[in-house]
Amino acid sequence: GSSFFSSPGSFRFHRRRRAEGEMTRSDRASAESAVGASRQLVAASDGEGRDDASDIADRDEDAARPCKRARVTLAALAFVAAVSWALMQFAPARAGPLAAARLRGGVAFSGQEVVEAGPARARVHVLMMGMDGIPHPEIWKAFFQPEPEQSYSFYIHCKDEWKCKDDIDKHRLSSFARVVPTVFNAWCDDLLSPMLQLLKYALAEPSASNYAIEKFAFVSTEHLPVKSLRFISEELAKRPDESDMCIHDTSWWMPLKANSSTLAVAAFQWSVFSKTDAVKLRTRMPEPSPERPLEVPRVEGHSYADFHDIHCRDEVAIFWTLFGLAHVPRQDSGTTAANLSFPGFGTLRYPLEHGQGRCTYFGADGMPHQLADQAWHRDVQSQEMLALQQVPDASLASPATHCNPSGCEIIWNIEGLGPKAQSFLRDSDFLFARKFASA
Repeated sequence: GSSFFSSPGSFRFHRRRRAEGEMTRSDRASAESAVGASRQLVAASDGEGRDDASDIADRDEDAARPCKRARVTLAALAFVAAVSWALMQFAPARAGPLAAARLRGGVAFSGQEVVEAGPARARVHVLMMGMDGIPHPEIWKAFFQPEPEQSYSFYIHCKDEWKCKDDIDKHRLSSFARVVPTVFNAWCDDLLSPMLQLLKYALAEPSASNYAIEKFAFVSTEHLPVKSLRFISEELAKRPDESDMCIHDTSWWMPLKANSSTLAVAAFQWSVFSKTDAVKLRTRMPEPSPERPLEVPRVEGHSYADFHDIHCRDEVAIFWTLFGLAHVPRQDSGTTAANLSFPGFGTLRYPLEHGQGRCTYFGADGMPHQLADQAWHRDVQSQEMLALQQVPDASLASPATHCNPSGCEIIWNIEGLGPKAQSFLRDSDFLFARKFASA
């Protein structure tokens, strides 16, 4: 269920509808009620003054008038105070440090220059790839709906666009889920086209003034979030200009046929991109087509076919489009160990028998059936999956799926998670997890 998001502390959702800038219908009704009550107070006070004046007609009329004026003045001041209170409670937030602090959940005091603001938050664009619908709709509702609409966008590309739209309408997800037009897609051969289509629509979103940082997170319909959107937003904002990509061990890297010391770095497609990298990927790649697969652009003069050990295109083309190829120093005895620098991403070690980079997605692709591969065990995702196996109320299965000419991946399915297993994932460093059974 949605208990991933209901634990105490950082993972609890908080509502912030008023910070979005428009008064809701109930807000207007409350404001009008406060104003109406204030007007009745003025009328009652004025009437009371007239009654008192008639009851004391034997007194000096001039002496009664100042009292009457004082009561009316006090009533008018009460009216102004009530209206001011209503406006402060329900009016749209204004620009400036105090409003910004309120929008971010910080604490601010009027008249002071020092504002204690909450942690920075990124606007998170969740970009999903699927077949004909969104599994676990209640969990995604619990993930998105408590947060301000400006803090996120949610786009999905489906193999069957119309079935996907029907499914979204059926589960009443249309308030936050948007289906993009279907383009050519084929597992392993071309998942770049749907990724670029999703980026096209997410990048066209109007900017949100309260969110200077934007992140673009790719997921499949087999993923689920294991943290709240607020937590993910704050966590990703800590690296505003960096993308999170999880790199395969170096045995997966593809050497150039003409020069084995030049390699294409292999990375998981499930990544989080900064806006800078999202724009680069969108502009450097061709426009996706509904009818034909994407032609991967050349890198440093080399085409995709110039490399050995061809893997799925999305596993290499994204990294080389953004950060280039790996050039390993070569000695007479062959390539040597090195720290390879990729401006805009960081440093990768070569060779390395396990994954590296920034892995924010939980899941084990390529996990051996017998769990005998010790190099595999050193991978952080693999270590976490092995640990999850030991949690009593975690139900896992490992069918061999996703086969291509080079072999089959063994991907562990998460079939069920009890409270202890949910706490295990919630307390991990991962933001999303896969592979969840669809029902």
